[in-house]
Amino acid sequence: MVDDDYISAEEAAALLGVTIDTFYVYVTRKNLRSTGIPNSRKRRYWRADVEQLRGRGRKPPASPTDLDAESSITLLTEDNLFYRGISVRELVNRPTFESVAALLWDVDADAVFGESLPAFPDTVKAVRHALAGESPLDQAIALFPLIEKANPRSQDFSPTGMARTGGDVLRAFTALIIGNDRPDRRAIHVSIAEAFGFTDRQAALMRHVMILAADHGLEPATFAVRAIASTGVSPWRAVSTGLTIAIGRKTRPVKFAAIGRLVQEIVETERPFEPITRRVQEGDAIAGFLPATSGPDVRATVLLDLLEAGYARDADFQRLMAAIGAARDIGGYEPGFALLGAFAGLKLGLRSREATFFLARAAGWIAHAIEQSLGGERERHEPHYRGPLPGL
Repeated sequence: MVDDDYISAEEAAALLGVTIDTFYVYVTRKNLRSTGIPNSRKRRYWRADVEQLRGRGRKPPASPTDLDAESSITLLTEDNLFYRGISVRELVNRPTFESVAALLWDVDADAVFGESLPAFPDTVKAVRHALAGESPLDQAIALFPLIEKANPRSQDFSPTGMARTGGDVLRAFTALIIGNDRPDRRAIHVSIAEAFGFTDRQAALMRHVMILAADHGLEPATFAVRAIASTGVSPWRAVSTGLTIAIGRKTRPVKFAAIGRLVQEIVETERPFEPITRRVQEGDAIAGFLPATSGPDVRATVLLDLLEAGYARDADFQRLMAAIGAARDIGGYEPGFALLGAFAGLKLGLRSREATFFLARAAGWIAHAIEQSLGGERERHEPHYRGPLPGL
């Protein structure tokens, strides 16, 4: 009977081994559900809630986020960011992005970025033709499962095996971004630079931005990657998951469009402070800027130093610095990494700024997938359903 699913306050207190006064405190603090008794001021309490609370003394409660909440990959301090104990200030000087990806994966770069390339099945060409008008991100989400099946080594789930598959993922993703039918062995930044006609200065800037973007905490997409990796999928599927989550309306890590518009306005005007002051006067957020209370963005600090070293005489950069100065004067706002990354994308003339950002972030996702996989599958808990209660 439904009535048997409810118990009185006295019965609940007895089950929990507490006084009736303490039980009423639990009702408020522990979210115990109840229903009123007709023609009475008393209430009866949902037995399952009380039993669940009683069991917490023996076993931690189930949680939908019961994954590893700590990671040994990245360390963020007040004034620095470290990948595996090495400062990004040092890592941006490494000659290839692959060397940093291998560091994140805790393997030797030569072991995962060797002569062997991932096979592209014949179906890839047909699907790419059908998706010709879609972004490289959507193409990757659609094609990665097909490429995975064409590469048996994708099923090697040892740490080195997953890292080797990670190398395949980055090379395949690069090919999709630049429109190649096959991956190649050149360094990733070199492949992209040659495809888009970058100068050496532009190629170095892109490499710097990618290194800084590779990993930055357990944001929603990274958390989703860890969740699916714990079930035993390959890096192909893990990165597909990260892309799917990251480009969502509510979970996108940065507002690329709004930030891109602001940067474009700044470099196209002779009064670069006006896009900042106009937004403040209209009560709008200044996209890409961080309030002083949020603390420094280490990646932004490093990237700004690199831009100053390479673009100090560039007219667009001088306008950007004027806008940054206005934001600082108005409210102590500081440029975030997303803003400076958007400016870098503008100087590179990239057709898809998001694609190269997520190519870089894929290296971090793969690192998290490997780390989570080493921890085994997440513990399975008994589900707790909390739908509307039936009446008495």
